[in-house]
Amino acid sequence: KKTAMLVRTQKVERGTYRPEIVAMGTVEPARKISLRPRVSGRILQRAETFTPGDILEKGQPVVRIDPADYENTLKQKKSELQRATANFTIEKGRQRVARQDYELFQETLPEAQKRLVLRDPQLKIAQAEMASARAAVDQAQLDLERTKVEAPFKALVVERNVNAGSEVSSGDTLGQLVGIKEYWVAATVPLSKMR
Repeated sequence: KKTAMLVRTQKVERGTYRPEIVAMGTVEPARKISLRPRVSGRILQRAETFTPGDILEKGQPVVRIDPADYENTLKQKKSELQRATANFTIEKGRQRVARQDYELFQETLPEAQKRLVLRDPQLKIAQAEMASARAAVDQAQLDLERTKVEAPFKALVVERNVNAGSEVSSGDTLGQLVGIKEYWVAATVPLSKMR
């Protein structure tokens, strides 16, 4: 005797569903850096929390490089700026005198010669020297500020390569830091679950 098969019907709905896949993986930090100084020198201080396993806050001083050489360089560059500014002021005075002399003679010269007589090239040289000296002061100030190495973000110290008294050069690795706000999981998904 043949009988019909019992069937249960169900109304389906379209939607977005997340499949659940069991997989193994490793946790990796989203941010990982090698902390390096931008200037050279001897490390005077090291933060107590700059130890593997400790956490550094964003902007927290990590190490301090001896600033003495950079302070002297800044003083020297400021002195050079003062000298360049004085030369510029003197040249402006010379240019004023040259203009008065030119007006007294009441002669007309071609524009190129007139600029020479009125000392325009000398004034431009003095301006350029002053701008160069100002840039050198800014650079010396930057180098002095860079003697303080700070944590760029809230981080966990993974490795420390220096201590107080260590000599470091620009680009040497002080240690390894990883961010603690975000991590990635690199998972190995089984082929059977790839569909």
